[in-house]
Amino acid sequence: MTTMDLRQLEDMLRGNNVVLTAGPTIAPETVSLNITDERGTDMGAQDISLSTVQQRRVNFVLVYNTRTGEPIPVDTNRLPTMISAKKVHRDPRFPEYVGRIMFTLDKGRVPEYKMGTLKCPMHKESPDAEHYYTLGAEPCRKSNIPNILAVEDHMRKKHPQTYQYTERMRVREIESEEREFRRAVIAQSTQETTPRRKA
Repeated sequence: MTTMDLRQLEDMLRGNNVVLTAGPTIAPETVSLNITDERGTDMGAQDISLSTVQQRRVNFVLVYNTRTGEPIPVDTNRLPTMISAKKVHRDPRFPEYVGRIMFTLDKGRVPEYKMGTLKCPMHKESPDAEHYYTLGAEPCRKSNIPNILAVEDHMRKKHPQTYQYTERMRVREIESEEREFRRAVIAQSTQETTPRRKA
């Protein structure tokens, strides 16, 4: 039996399109059977221990985001896709990571993950949650977002319709305020340029 480190395993998974499947587990089971002899005479019930094969449908393994260190549970069948050489960082806000592999199995190669405390605006404990629910948004359980930028990123990726709607409303509100400001400036300049009548 050969052994390999995590880096070798990742290289093998990336290079060969390996598909991992969860193996069967042997589970002992006690079954009570009625025993009869060859003439059909009832010999009574007897407990017999059988080993039954149970197929595990999903096995999870942790992969780590190479930029944030965030641990993410991944179904073993999706593991080769998650650590694929095609899955790289693309966020221009972090140019030093652009083009680097996004996920790894090796926790020692990533920064320490600092779990955030900010909640998604649609989390049930968020002060704005009811507003979003009236728009038709579903509750969200995400409550460990590290910073405001990540909250916006979460909204854009996980709740795109709600994000787009709130952005449209924000733009309309800004445009409305700008129109009101222009009207006030025009009204004030008109008053200043209008000659006053002498009494």
